[in-house]
Amino acid sequence: MEEILNLLINEKDDKYKDFNFRIVHTVPYERMLGVRTPAIKKLAKKLRSTHLEEEFIKELPHYYHEENNLHAALIVQNKNIDE
Repeated sequence: MEEILNLLINEKDDKYKDFNFRIVHTVPYERMLGVRTPAIKKLAKKLRSTHLEEEFIKELPHYYHEENNLHAALIVQNKNIDE
C-alpha cells in the first residue's frame, strides 16, 4: 500500500539502514528502508483498527523488510484470537 509505504519512508534513517543491514544480512540491501523498531510500533498503534490496517494485512507479499515488521507488529497488537 502506497500510503503506508510513504509513512514508513518518512521514518527512514540511512545510517540505521546500513547498521541494520550488517545485522540482518539475509535481506537484500535494496529491500530495507532503515526504519527503527519504535517507529514501526508507533505506526502500528496509529493504524490499529483502521481500514488501512485491514488492507495492509491482506496485501501480501510485502517488498520491504520494514513492511514485514509492521505486519508482525499489527498481528501482535491484535487481541482477538479468532482473527
